[in-house]
Amino acid sequence: MAAETKPKQKTAQRVREIISVFRQYDVLKSLSNQINGAQVRRAFETLGPTFIKIGQMLSTRPDIVSQPFADELAKLQDNVTEDPFEVVQKTLTQDLGPDIMTHFTDFEVQPIASASMGQVHLARLKSGIRVAVKIQHPGIKTTILTDLKILGRLVRMINWLPSSGVIDPKEIFQQFKKALEMELDSELEAKNTQKFYELNNGEGVFRVPRVFLDYCSARVITTEYMSGQSLNKFLQQADEGPVTKQRQNIANDIVANFMKQVFEDGFFHADPHPGNILIQPTETDFSDFGTDSLQQPLNRAGQHANYQIVYLDFGMMGTLDSTLIHNLADVVVAVNSRDPYKIGSGLLNISKVVGPMDKAKFYEELGTFIEPYYNTGLGSIDLEDMALKIVDLCRRNHLQMNPDVSLLMKAFGTLEGVVQQLDPDISMLEVARPFTRAYVLKNVNFRNELEDRLLDAYQLTKDIPQVTSRLKAALDALERGRLKVGVDFGHRDQVLDRIESMVNRIVIGLILAALIVGSSLLVQEKDSHTWISQLGIAGYILAAIFIVTFLASSLWHRLSRWRRKK
Repeated sequence: MAAETKPKQKTAQRVREIISVFRQYDVLKSLSNQINGAQVRRAFETLGPTFIKIGQMLSTRPDIVSQPFADELAKLQDNVTEDPFEVVQKTLTQDLGPDIMTHFTDFEVQPIASASMGQVHLARLKSGIRVAVKIQHPGIKTTILTDLKILGRLVRMINWLPSSGVIDPKEIFQQFKKALEMELDSELEAKNTQKFYELNNGEGVFRVPRVFLDYCSARVITTEYMSGQSLNKFLQQADEGPVTKQRQNIANDIVANFMKQVFEDGFFHADPHPGNILIQPTETDFSDFGTDSLQQPLNRAGQHANYQIVYLDFGMMGTLDSTLIHNLADVVVAVNSRDPYKIGSGLLNISKVVGPMDKAKFYEELGTFIEPYYNTGLGSIDLEDMALKIVDLCRRNHLQMNPDVSLLMKAFGTLEGVVQQLDPDISMLEVARPFTRAYVLKNVNFRNELEDRLLDAYQLTKDIPQVTSRLKAALDALERGRLKVGVDFGHRDQVLDRIESMVNRIVIGLILAALIVGSSLLVQEKDSHTWISQLGIAGYILAAIFIVTFLASSLWHRLSRWRRKK
């Protein structure tokens, strides 16, 4: 009993701590109104790993939070002390067996990196391969699962996420909960690494670290150690000089490979920030001398490259099914053609309607938004800014984008920022065009398409002769006064709901009036103790209950509408 009471006491203490910090930093109001992002960030850092991760996830969801708010949450930092080597060794022996340390000829005591989930140590296997061993902090899983349980209860009680009319807090919480539980599972990250390795290692200039599944568990992941200069440092050095051919090639390679991940693999790196990409120098490039004496990787331009690009950290990956890829290809093709109707149709296919929507208004707003881009070259379009504005437009029209698409858009925006620093003249849309074209050519059955067009043409030849007779019939009906015209208007469902609500109020009012009048007649009985008088009093009480309930309901709905408008 004592052991059972202790976890309950800890949970209760954690609940009080969360509520106290939320009150201190006014988190609920700030989240609801998208204000005081720095204050929310400090609150999340105070509350530790779970909230830091949730904040970082929110920063990748422009469909939920505004961009300034997301930018502030993206600054969240992990403030975690390093675990002593004895603790690390204990985790290794518990998960991989007591003799695990005999498989390493060297294991560095000091970690080379530490974050909220775990820390990374360098080691060397007996085969001589240098590896990076990532070990979870002890107790981190229990801490995060406890916090998620508490948050699950809080979300059921309050609507603290913004735009409650468009976003379902419970659904968003479930998405974050699932993502955190997946990130806690190192075996899943190991499988992601293995899959990404199979799809991208050796693809042109790209390299991916091997994963050693025999040395992985739910809390440990062991991968090949890849040396090189982080793209972050490379960009800092690149800022000091002119745009070189190498920088242009690296930018094109990164974008082309990312398009391949999206449109060919349906499995993409969702966090391609400069810290997760390394640049490795290779042998000297002799291509200028017209010789091919050295075996070197080729970049997408078919030129020998004197560098390799390495991807790291596969904890956050995006997955796209074939239907979603097809719809995304349609959107990219539509953006290239700048057809608002096609773009709108594509957006509807990758989104979910979560409220009353006026399609005519949506297409009209989209057309107005797209118009300034008509005379803008594709290379001049700020793709991240354009994507964020489209997300905002969808949100205003009660459209919520598929979470995988939101993750892709954030990754796309991060990548655009990177490649723009490498080569300011590059256009991600221009690089995307051949991939979308190839995808369409690969997946469209032109024989079926031709047959469908021929059938449409045949049907049209049959319908044309009937047009004259139908037009004559319509004119005759108009002349006799029998022509019927169907009128469709926007917000029909809302208008009907409002009329129904008004009728219901009138009916309730009549019933209450009848109840009060009837009760008044009954209580006029001379003997107040008769059952007839008591029936009248019961009628009064029932009417009072109805009135109080009706007023409370009306006030609640008014308050909800006021909060949504705010």
